[in-house]
Amino acid sequence: MTAQNVVDMLAGRGVIDEGQAYDISQDAARSGKDILQVLIDYGIYSTEDDFWAAVAEELGAEHFDLSDFTPQPELVQMIPAGMARLYGAFPVTMDTSSLHVAFTDPLNPQLLEDLRFALGRDVVPVV
Repeated sequence: MTAQNVVDMLAGRGVIDEGQAYDISQDAARSGKDILQVLIDYGIYSTEDDFWAAVAEELGAEHFDLSDFTPQPELVQMIPAGMARLYGAFPVTMDTSSLHVAFTDPLNPQLLEDLRFALGRDVVPVV
């Protein structure tokens, strides 16, 4: 997830204006800080969880807390390890028709489509 993707999303949602978007992008590039830390430093979000909830809302996806989550082994095996690393994907749950997957870059729709194709099944993103 690039700083520019995040800034574009926030500007599109009206969370920040164009001036703030520029300042935040420049600060992230100049300081080398993660964009999430820059947003917290600027007071745009107070916690990481607030940020991820906003990303989930933007994507129309479920916000899923993985801090105390223990995956079922058969679920983890649904995405081979190399593929999971390649796509930055972690299977979370499964229903009758779809595998629900958390991505390291949820703002990259191409990862979702590529994983759907590679697995030959419906994949639903969670954040």
